[in-house]
Amino acid sequence: MSITIHQCAITKHNTVLVAPVSWTPKNRSSWLITGKAKSLFGKALSGTLDFKPEKNGFYSNTYKDSTFFVSFEYAQRILEFERKNDDSDYTDGGIDIGRTPRKLISELSGHFLLDKHPLVQNFGLLSILDQGIKYLSTGEIKKTLLCSAFLKKPELLILDDPFDGLDSGATHVLHQLLLTGKGSSSLILVMDAHKEIPPYIDTILQIDEQGITWSGTPENFNRAEQIGMSDSATGNAAITDAAFSPTFSKSRLHVSYDIQESSDTLVEFRNVTVSWSGRDVLKDITWTLKKGEHWQIRGPNGSGKTTFLELITGDNPQAYSNEVYLFGQKRGSGETLWDIRKKIGLVSWKLHSEFGYFGSMPVEHVLLSGLHDSIGLYTDTSDTEKELVKEWLSASRFPISGTDRFDSLTYGEQRAVLVLRAALKLPLILILDEPCHGVDLDQQQIILHMLETIAVQGYSTILHVTHNPEEVLTCEKWLLELIPGGNPMYRITARNP
Repeated sequence: MSITIHQCAITKHNTVLVAPVSWTPKNRSSWLITGKAKSLFGKALSGTLDFKPEKNGFYSNTYKDSTFFVSFEYAQRILEFERKNDDSDYTDGGIDIGRTPRKLISELSGHFLLDKHPLVQNFGLLSILDQGIKYLSTGEIKKTLLCSAFLKKPELLILDDPFDGLDSGATHVLHQLLLTGKGSSSLILVMDAHKEIPPYIDTILQIDEQGITWSGTPENFNRAEQIGMSDSATGNAAITDAAFSPTFSKSRLHVSYDIQESSDTLVEFRNVTVSWSGRDVLKDITWTLKKGEHWQIRGPNGSGKTTFLELITGDNPQAYSNEVYLFGQKRGSGETLWDIRKKIGLVSWKLHSEFGYFGSMPVEHVLLSGLHDSIGLYTDTSDTEKELVKEWLSASRFPISGTDRFDSLTYGEQRAVLVLRAALKLPLILILDEPCHGVDLDQQQIILHMLETIAVQGYSTILHVTHNPEEVLTCEKWLLELIPGGNPMYRITARNP
């Protein structure tokens, strides 16, 4: 089996996204695809986008019927399918859990998965196999797709940012599976080359919108030269505190609460317990968030990190049966969801998925919706608000225009826009659930510097979930670690005292 690409552009609906490229990989080889157009290249190889031959060009892919593609976008489409086919309104008891990981894995791989299968044990899937997919965390969905891929054993396996969202245990398992399976199929790993290059990679190909810019072995890959690891490339010089200072001043006009008069205690949990299907997800958690105390929240996939955050945002109904206090009020004491949302900025997997329904919305409207705490834009906006959005987008230095359609952006660019959306109203609490999923290195560095600036200026208090040690902010002096099955099930420690 083989792939031959000769003078073919990557297109979507006849719009050229990447200039013509030529590439013929060896059969059963392992490639790392990097560069600004890496995800577009992966999508084209998977059939999601098109390779359009130029005159005298040629494209052949005999792997076409034996390809498995794992990406955040694919996981997102699965979640959208589950939500569109939710029959809870017509189901006894009002709950339709939809497909389970066991059923999805069977559909995708063609094999029924037994509880004792090594993939179940290694990825720690046993406890979620018969839960609804729509209730899973990002990492659990990704592990479900990876399990499907390895069970199917395709001739071509394409993994786009496969380690993002995985805990350290699952990351190790995936590396071992790819290492031991080297040579049994062709592998294409789509990821930033600034990260450690795995030992099972044979060749690196770098590609941007102008085509292939470099190809060769890992030994000959000069990381600094090829990806431009200078201060300006990583964003340290691309964005400064001064660039955002005027933006912060204008944002004050849109804050609908008095920052000075608000209580120093923003959130308080008193012996909080959340259970699903008889299983404790969180148990007896007592924790306080004070203004200006920035926290990192950590724990393995499925440990309850997202559930923890949803108790704050109001997206988990068990907040009402617990001692959860927000901004000095107990949940359920008369506050509305809008009272909560106007003081909170949020980036999450669920929010990203919901914006998938508004893909044709221009980026400007996505950002404006953050000022009105809505998904979609349903009200008139002022010239001042539009100018504010324009300034934030300009200050970010993202290669994104306010007129760009949200669905024309890569997954990582969409994520970067949603970070801006959450931050630009300078909320009392800025909740970031894996904010840099799929985000390229340069944009990731810009985001992290922007968040540090916001924290230092004292505008927002940050709650940050991440598995990536390179993404940890220096302002995060406190760590809340969730420990499934532990006694207690959480641990609080001070970072960098």
